[in-house]
Formats: sequence, C-alpha cells, structure tokens
Amino acid sequence: MKESAKEYRDFFIQETGILFSKIKKWSNNLQLDWKSSTISITEETCGTYSIDKLILQSEQGEKIAEIIPIAAFILGAFGRIDINGAFDSITILYLKKGGPSMERTEYDMNNKPTITRTHYFYKGIDESDWYWIENRVSRKGHKIDEELFIDILRDISDYEFKCCA
Repeated sequence: MKESAKEYRDFFIQETGILFSKIKKWSNNLQLDWKSSTISITEETCGTYSIDKLILQSEQGEKIAEIIPIAAFILGAFGRIDINGAFDSITILYLKKGGPSMERTEYDMNNKPTITRTHYFYKGIDESDWYWIENRVSRKGHKIDEELFIDILRDISDYEFKCCA
C-alpha cells in the first residue's frame, strides 16, 4: 500500500472516531444506549482494515439505528458513513471546505483562455466536516450537528425521543 493511501485511510478512521465520539455524547443526551463493534472494510486502494460501527438502542433494547462506515475512498469526498434505521437510511460524507469542485475554462475565438471558473458541486460546505446532502436538486450540504442528527434519527427510525418531543 502506498503511504498516501495509508494516510488517507487513517484520516477516514480518525474523522469517523471523532464523529462517533460526538454521536455517543448526543445519544447519551437522548437517553439512548450505544454499543460499538468492529467491522472490516476492504477497498482496492488500501486493502482490508478494521473500523468500528455504532448501534443505537432505546433503554428498552429497541434498535434505533446502525451507523456504519462504508469507505474512505469515495469520489468527491473523504469518506462515507451510512445511518440505517428501521424505515430508511441516509448517507453522510466527509467533505473538505468548499466541497468537491471542478474548474471550467472559457476560451476566446483564438482559443486562448479568457477566464477560469470554479464550479462547486454542493452548497453550504463552509468547513471540513461530515455533511448530509439534502437532495440532488438543491445540492445543499448540512453539517452534522446534534439537532440534525436527532432529525435524521427521527426520519429513519420513526422513534420519538423523550427529550425532544
């Protein structure tokens, strides 16, 4: 494995760990139990590696959601995690500030470049972090915070939280 692939993979593992620490705190605030277990991910670029997934449960043991890292090597992102509930699932991406982009150069009649514009694929990627992309039409990115996380859990699990009714 090339050193850059290892660094990329390690970055994904580190950022997933940071997000999971936040999710554990938020889950405690929601009076949810959480448990982690190790899974293996195999990617062509870096081989097989171990990483934790999280399972969130009510105090009665009802499974609310499973939060599963999918891959470090994602086109346009620096990692993907799926959050699966009983009724739906969503994908979140680790995006660098600005998000993925492409440059487009315009040329004059003599085929000389006149201006180069940067086109960003998503809106609202104001800092490097984990984001949920609203939909393909608006392409609005929403940074994962406690409030959005609770909304996501409600939507995918149809579970009503005692703290936030």
